[in-house]
Amino acid sequence: MKSESIRWNKAGVWICTKCMKGTDQAETLKTRWKVELKELGLSSEVRVMTSSCLSVCPEGEQAILIAEKKGHQETVIFNCKTEEREVFQKITKIAQEKN
Repeated sequence: MKSESIRWNKAGVWICTKCMKGTDQAETLKTRWKVELKELGLSSEVRVMTSSCLSVCPEGEQAILIAEKKGHQETVIFNCKTEEREVFQKITKIAQEKN
């Protein structure tokens, strides 16, 4: 068995692809957040990925899992139209924390 260290310094963000079924919302969020993190110089701090079902199934909302390298994990459920910026700010705050 081989082991490798992760390539991001602060956290991984998994966006559920089963939420908002029938839309491309998860891919849209992933692409937008990756671009914005890169523009802020934070792409090496947080990795944004899609995931299959996170088993929280919020109707009409999006679920993500934020897993920080220091061990804290949080599932966040939000409305993309009204709360996406707030969630992204939460992610950038994690990325900007001092070690």
